[in-house]
Amino acid sequence: MTMWFSYVLVVGFSVSVAAADLPLVDLGYQRHRAIAFNETGDYYNFTNIRFGQPPVGNLRWAAPQAPLRSKESYATIVDGSEQGGNCPQVGPCWLTTQAAFTEAYLIGDAFDFHSTNEKIYADDACSTPLPPSARDPLESEDCLFLDVLVPRPIYDRRQNATSRAPVLVYIFSGGFTFGAKNNFGPFGGSPAGLIDSSHISSPDGLIYVALNYRLGALGWMFGDKFASEGGVVNLGLHDQRMALEWVQKNIHLFGGDPKRVTVMGESSGGGSILMQMTAYGNGTKAPFQQAITQSGGWEPATVDLKLQNEIFDDYLSLLNVSSLKEARKLPSKTVIDANQVILLNSTYGTAYFGPVPDDSFVPDDPKRLLRDGKVDKSVKLLTSIAGNEGLRFTSSNITSEADFQQFIGLLFESANETVRNYLTETVYPPVFDGSLGYTNQRERAGLFRGEIVITCNIRYLHDAVHQAGYAHLWDAYPSLHLGDVAYVFWNGPQNFSPINGTIARVMQNYITSFAITTNPNNKESPHLAEYDGKSMLRMSRSGFDIVADPTDNERCAYLGGAPYWPEVAK
Repeated sequence: MTMWFSYVLVVGFSVSVAAADLPLVDLGYQRHRAIAFNETGDYYNFTNIRFGQPPVGNLRWAAPQAPLRSKESYATIVDGSEQGGNCPQVGPCWLTTQAAFTEAYLIGDAFDFHSTNEKIYADDACSTPLPPSARDPLESEDCLFLDVLVPRPIYDRRQNATSRAPVLVYIFSGGFTFGAKNNFGPFGGSPAGLIDSSHISSPDGLIYVALNYRLGALGWMFGDKFASEGGVVNLGLHDQRMALEWVQKNIHLFGGDPKRVTVMGESSGGGSILMQMTAYGNGTKAPFQQAITQSGGWEPATVDLKLQNEIFDDYLSLLNVSSLKEARKLPSKTVIDANQVILLNSTYGTAYFGPVPDDSFVPDDPKRLLRDGKVDKSVKLLTSIAGNEGLRFTSSNITSEADFQQFIGLLFESANETVRNYLTETVYPPVFDGSLGYTNQRERAGLFRGEIVITCNIRYLHDAVHQAGYAHLWDAYPSLHLGDVAYVFWNGPQNFSPINGTIARVMQNYITSFAITTNPNNKESPHLAEYDGKSMLRMSRSGFDIVADPTDNERCAYLGGAPYWPEVAK
């Protein structure tokens, strides 16, 4: 049965309020005042709240440290206007080629991969840092900040411990190399739509939190050489953990309930949530009770220590130093410039940096940790995937069997020949009659890329926890990976926006109702059944219907064992 609904969303706006009239929160180490009040949405905006010390000098490539209280820091009231920045970031140059291909593919135009790629690299723009004019003006190593948006009624009754509100925490996407807590997608997105939607399930709504974490070479450097010199692997996960623990410790000061925290993330943000649930591989309790993953993913990381060390050495060479100790003494501009150069030049289809096994926070591939039950099983889930997860990340020049084999090798570089042959001959065989979901080599590669990195993960996640949870398929054409970010943060009709407001509102209703009531179902939206591994609700531009679960296949079953990573010794 196909269902169709329509909704209207009121767009909120902030108004000027005298600083003395805005609420002030005492965090113990700092006193932070709200920077604005949104009159239409009836909520306060606390922005750029510090949750970690500046990760510079000796704290560069070190585990995050809690903010220190000093006489000066406590005496000065801050409102986020003079502190706070986005972590140093950049997207690889190949993303420009891929964007051009995706646009051509969707409108049916021919695309010349080589001439386009050569044009993009013609000016050598990928071998030098971006000029200041092309960078995020908020970019800074001192970036461990978070935002809190709290409805006025919730804040006003914050002293009442029996009526504290649910909390929704957002972890942004960006492939672990770019993005920020204010990364809401195109078309004027903001959290205002989520806060508005939350009133469907509660008169007062919920508290919204968004956090930053370190990126690229500054947050995800790896290798045993790096570690032997005092570097901490998977720093981004440690940053996220500190922010989530900050929420547990401090959210009551805003009227929030630390026992009603839902964490939400798209793409690498969703993959990060999964790794927070499998942290340390021993079932450690996660600092949240519920999780919403949207296209949650991570690329199979290299376990080749030689390659990891080579990348570390390349980075040091860009810095013109020979050790991490020397690198920690360099000015921020130098390490940020080198981060940009190494990421801009990353191999097509990769970004070099991301989660890797570290014998600590990530003791094994998360797929196997889920398979083996090494996860916080108490977390309740709401998950989603997109209809076309692989297109954005699949090169247009994959036209032959040799090309496909090379593509397999790019993602499965740690796999042995037996695994690779089984993948290409049995799991994704060269059968192009459409029966397996592809009619050419590029579509074959796209399906492989989408399933191994993203699609199949929701199945492993739901199978690993105690409760069934909920899942849906976002299939609003062109149904590309990351396309639903703009829907999640839809804030009413915008000029030239292709977003379907009906779908956006339903997604927001599911998210906020789940965070508030532990059930995504609400009075405005089509019913979402518990996940059974066989079918799920699809939302498309033609309406809502029930379809077969895209993860219910032998491919996902095989990939669940993470054959591309060597088995960890028990």
